[in-house]
Amino acid sequence: MRKAIVVAAGGMLVIGAGCEWGGKPGRVQRGPDPILEGFDDANPRFDASTHFAAGQLAETQRQPTRAIEQYQAALKLDPSHRQAMYRLAMVYTDQRQLDSAIEAWKGYVAATGYSASAWSNLAYCYEIAGKYTEAEAAYRSGIEKDPKNEPCRVNYGLMLARQRRFVEARQQWIQVLDPPAVEYNLGSVYEQLREGELARSAYETALSIDPNFSDARKRLEKLGLGPTAILPRE
Repeated sequence: MRKAIVVAAGGMLVIGAGCEWGGKPGRVQRGPDPILEGFDDANPRFDASTHFAAGQLAETQRQPTRAIEQYQAALKLDPSHRQAMYRLAMVYTDQRQLDSAIEAWKGYVAATGYSASAWSNLAYCYEIAGKYTEAEAAYRSGIEKDPKNEPCRVNYGLMLARQRRFVEARQQWIQVLDPPAVEYNLGSVYEQLREGELARSAYETALSIDPNFSDARKRLEKLGLGPTAILPRE
């Protein structure tokens, strides 16, 4: 059963399937690294893969500007380097350089053959940039490409719900999520909208469908909204 809320995160950038590199930067000492100092765009010894590796290293060192430089260098040598495209778009998004991020995601969408998950990434970037019309169009393009793509359906539904278009949000979620997860996602958005009683109702509905849904129970307890009696379903 799918229970996890799938969000492309603002502060929480969880961008669906299709990621080229899933590692998260580790807690490594900050500051320049002597290895990175040797990477020069003009140095013929370094190919695109080497610059990509340097970009990953820069991310672990919490050096986003340097990472961007290295991914750009990789793409200068190999414009079709999808991993570099993906990480460049991710770093731009994380840094809220949204105009650059949008352009990078557009390139990544094309490079993937217009995959649904890539469309979801672009759509979310549009959303956090406040370009909701473009975001909706991108989500719909992803759904047209793959009607069962979970990142597109769930993230699109979250955007709709945050706009209080709850019926439309449900229509998206029920395509790819089980009923308890639909209610859980709805409750999470109600929380974001400061609708405590509605959030409580949604979480309790999730628990009435699946009494073992621990995430919904934890949300209620965290909010100080301990679940009321849950009647078993017939």
